[in-house]
Amino acid sequence: MEKALINIWAKTSKEEDGRWHPLVLHMLDVAASAEAILDREPETTRTTMAEILGMKWEDARAWLLPVIACHDLGKACPGFQCKWKNLSDLDPGRSPNTEINHAFVSQLALAEILQKKSWPEELADLVADAIGCHHGERASPITLDRLLGDRRALGKAEWAEVRCSLVEALLKIFSPTIPPTKQTLTGPEFMLLSGLTSFADWIGSNEDWFPFGNPGDCEDLHSWLQTRRVYAKKALDSLGWETRVPLTIKSKSFKEIFGFTPRPLQQAVADALADLKNPAILLLEAPMGEGKTEAAFFAHLELQRRFDHRGLYIALPTKATGNAMFKRTLNFLQSWGTNRRLDLQLIHGGALLNDTFQSLKVSGIHDPTVGGDVRAGEWFTNKKRALLSEYGVGTVDQALLPILPVRHHFVRLWGLANRVVVFDEIHAYDAYTGTLLVHLLRWLLALGSSVVLLSATLPPSIRRKLAGVVRADLPEQEQPYPRLSIFCPERQIEQTHFEAAPQRRLTLRLQGISSDLPSMRSALEEHLPHGGMGLALVNTVQRAQDLYRLFPEGNPLMREGQRVGKRLFDGTEVILFHARFPADRRQKREDQALETFGEGANRTGRKILIATQVAEQSLDLDFDLIASDLAPIDLVLQRAGRLWRHTRTSRPVSKPVLLIAGLDGTEPPSFGKPLWWGAVYREDILLRTWSLLRTKQQMTLP
Repeated sequence: MEKALINIWAKTSKEEDGRWHPLVLHMLDVAASAEAILDREPETTRTTMAEILGMKWEDARAWLLPVIACHDLGKACPGFQCKWKNLSDLDPGRSPNTEINHAFVSQLALAEILQKKSWPEELADLVADAIGCHHGERASPITLDRLLGDRRALGKAEWAEVRCSLVEALLKIFSPTIPPTKQTLTGPEFMLLSGLTSFADWIGSNEDWFPFGNPGDCEDLHSWLQTRRVYAKKALDSLGWETRVPLTIKSKSFKEIFGFTPRPLQQAVADALADLKNPAILLLEAPMGEGKTEAAFFAHLELQRRFDHRGLYIALPTKATGNAMFKRTLNFLQSWGTNRRLDLQLIHGGALLNDTFQSLKVSGIHDPTVGGDVRAGEWFTNKKRALLSEYGVGTVDQALLPILPVRHHFVRLWGLANRVVVFDEIHAYDAYTGTLLVHLLRWLLALGSSVVLLSATLPPSIRRKLAGVVRADLPEQEQPYPRLSIFCPERQIEQTHFEAAPQRRLTLRLQGISSDLPSMRSALEEHLPHGGMGLALVNTVQRAQDLYRLFPEGNPLMREGQRVGKRLFDGTEVILFHARFPADRRQKREDQALETFGEGANRTGRKILIATQVAEQSLDLDFDLIASDLAPIDLVLQRAGRLWRHTRTSRPVSKPVLLIAGLDGTEPPSFGKPLWWGAVYREDILLRTWSLLRTKQQMTLP
C-alpha cells in the first residue's frame, strides 16, 4: 500500500504517548462493526437496509459496508491531519484550516466519488449526507458551499487523490459488482443509514475493543478485516448486543403465556392480532384494571413473532409510572426464561436512583458464558444510546426525542425502528405531546415498527388524528366504549367492542367540597374516623406543600435515612409526594407510597398520601377515600381509578367516595390566583367538567 495512505492517521492515544491509528484501519474497524450489528439484527432489518439502495441484501451489503466505513474519509485532508502531526508527505499548504468538521469533508468527497462510480447523483448526495451526520449534526447547504471552496481545509489535488485511493482500497475488499440504480432516499431511509453509521462508529472507535494498529498492518487489509470481525463480535458480546430473535417462535395462547383465562379485552387483542398482515397501530380504550398491560405484553410477543420485530419500548407519562412499569416488565421478561441474555433499560432522568435498575446494572457486567437472564448493560445507560437496548421502559419524552432537533436524534430513531413501541396512559398527554406523538407514529410505521396505544378514555378528535396517520377515516358508526381500534396502512380502520369485566364495575359517590385546604383536610379526617387509606390529589406542588403543613407536626417518618413524611401523635401517617423533590428524595417517597398503599401493604391505622399528578397514572395504589382537586374529566376518571382498586374483604368505609374540591356551591371557583388551576389545565375544559359533575351524585366505572 502506498505510503501516502498508510501515514494518514485517524486517532491518537489518549495517553499522549505518540501512538496513532491509521485511517484506513479505523475505516475497516467501523465496517466490521456495522457488519456485526446487522448480522445480529432480524432478517427484516437487513432487508430494510438493502432497500435503501434498492438491492438484494448481498449486493447492498457490498456497498453499505464500505460506504459506512467512509464516515471518516474527510480526515484525509490537511485541515484534520494538521490538528496533530501531518505524518504524510503530502503538502498541507500554508496555514491549513483546522477548524473544519471532517465529517462534512467526508460528505463532499464521498458524494463526488460515488457519482464517479455510476451512482445516481441524488442518491449519491443523500447517502453521503447521511454518512456525514455521524457526529450528530447535519451540514447546511451554506456550510457545504463554503467548505467546497476552502483549499486550506481540503488541500490540493493530491489530497483528493488520496481520498479516492482510500475508497478504492475499501471497494477492492468488499467487491461490489453493480452500482445501485435507485434514484433517491426517503426520510426514514436517510435516518436508518445515519443511525447505523453513528452506532457502528461508536463501537469501532472504542480502543478497548479495537486496539490501535500500526503502519505495517496496512499491508494486508484483508487479514486486518478478518481479525477485526472477530473483535466486533466480542465487542457486541461485551455490551450485551445479542442476536435479535423473537422470544417465542411458536404462537402461544394468552392462557399459555400468563396462566389465566384472558379477559374480554385481552381476548379481543388476541383475535385481532391473528388477522394482521402488516405492522399496525393498536389502540386500546378501556377502564383501569382491565389488564391492558398484559394485553400489551401479549401483543409484543405476537407482533414480534409475526413481523420479526427486534425489541420493545414502553413509554409512560412520568418517571413514577415508568418505575412501576419497569418492575412489571422485568418480572415479565424474567418469567419468560429465554436461553439468551435480554437487556432491559430504565430510560428517564432519574433512572440511576432506581434500586431495581441499579441491581440490574451491577449484574450487567456481562459474562458471555451466562445466558437466560435479564440485565442492564452499562454501555446502554448513556442517554444517546439507551434506545438501542433491546428492551426499555421510560418516559414518553425519551421516545419523542428522535423526531426533535437534538444531536444524534437519528440514532434514537434507529433504535425504535422495527420494534414494538407501547405508549401507556395517552389520555394524560397535553396537546403538544399529543401532536408530537402523531408525528412519531408516522415515522414508526414508515420504519416498520408496530405500536400499541393504551388509554382509559380518548375523545373522537384524537382518534381522528390517529386515523390520519394511516390516511383513513373513522367508521361512520364507531363501536361503543370500551373498544379496540386497528390502524393499518392501506386498510380500513377496524374496531371491536368488548365488555368490561363485570367484577371491575365500581359505583362511587361524588361529593363536592370547598376548594380551600382546611376543608380538604377536615374532609379526609371526617371520612376516615376509624382508619383507612386516604389520598389528597391536588393540582399544584404549592397546594400539596400547604396541605401537608396543615397537618400538625409529629415524629418524622423515615426511609433509608431520609424523611418521607410524618407520623402524627394520634398515629396518622402523612406522606408528601410531588415532582419538585430532588430526584433521590422523590424516589424514596415514591417507594414509600408504593409500600404503604400498594398491593400487600399493611393497611392498619390511618394513612394519608398528599400528592400531585405523579400519583395519577399507572402506580398500583389502592385508597379507601380520595379527595381531588377539580381537573379535566378524563383525569378525574383516572384519579377515581385509584379508589377501591384492589378486591378486599373489608374496608373502613362502607362506600367508595370521591371528594372533589371546587365542586361545592352554584358557582365555579376562580381558576386563577390563588388556586392557579388555570395555569395547569385549560379553563374552558375545567368549566365544562364542573358543569358536568356538579349535578352528579354518583359515578360508575367503567
